[in-house]
Amino acid sequence: MGVKRVLARWRRDVKRLPCRRVQTLNEKRGDAHVLRATFVIAGTPRGGTTWVEELLGQVPDCQRLWEPLHGDTLARISDLPFTWRQWIPPDAEWPEAEAFFRRLLSGRILHPLLLRDWDVPLAPKGRHLVKFCRANRLLPWLVRRLDLRPPVLLVRHPCAVVASQLRYGAWDLSDRSYRFPEGRFAKGYEPFRERLEGLATPEERLAATWSLDTLVPLSDPLNDRAWITLAYERLVREGEAELRRVFARLGEEPPRASLERLRRPSATTAAGSPILEGGDQLAGWTRRLDAGQIRRVLDTVAAFGLGDLYTDALEPDYDRLVRPG
Repeated sequence: MGVKRVLARWRRDVKRLPCRRVQTLNEKRGDAHVLRATFVIAGTPRGGTTWVEELLGQVPDCQRLWEPLHGDTLARISDLPFTWRQWIPPDAEWPEAEAFFRRLLSGRILHPLLLRDWDVPLAPKGRHLVKFCRANRLLPWLVRRLDLRPPVLLVRHPCAVVASQLRYGAWDLSDRSYRFPEGRFAKGYEPFRERLEGLATPEERLAATWSLDTLVPLSDPLNDRAWITLAYERLVREGEAELRRVFARLGEEPPRASLERLRRPSATTAAGSPILEGGDQLAGWTRRLDAGQIRRVLDTVAAFGLGDLYTDALEPDYDRLVRPG
């Protein structure tokens, strides 16, 4: 029996009953207290969220919940008509969505697909850590609707993200046109329609998705106030200081295990990554993308108003990154 089939059976048969038991126990807990104890990480796919999840997840008595907005998982835990990167306007009323996130972030939705492969919940934990790589466009709405401790918003250089996505191979790039967002609140994307429909290459389409994921939270007046805006590049360059800063804003002391994991690659690091080969972790994209691809990524980012934030330099304008609005 192959590894994938073994893992599928494990998720289906072994973890299902303990998940139900712990979910039932979590249902009895006080909502407000549990929400304030929850850690939330948001970012883009291939943007380093797994690494940050592994760093923050070293706090004691913590249950990690993995990618609840992934399409396959979401379909099993909710019937909400979410798109893959659902946007909700900050002032929108959507009671069903609010109720879903309230239950999710307080541990009252527990499913085997939300857990790491060999993680079996045997008893309720004192806190939860929920890692999303598709929640950026929800973040301004989410912090206005729920009483959360500040989420961590991780932002990484678009060239690095696009290079990793192209190499990782999980994205279908056969369609030569950008799929314009559909579903609830899709009209909010209308100002970008012409820009999106004019994209011609895979790297431009991936860069446009990164741009929308980044523009929504960074253009909000609550940027780096209601959440912690964290630059991937600064975490690499000044790891311990940045990690201590994040934990301080979360009201926690950084566990020694978190500090020890700073230079260890995440579980989803691909073979050939500079961090595995001893190279400059920030410069990998300069070798994986050619000059034309780099220019197309940066031109796309600039078209969305983020050209002053990321250029062909390895690090962003850090002051601009955390500027509200």
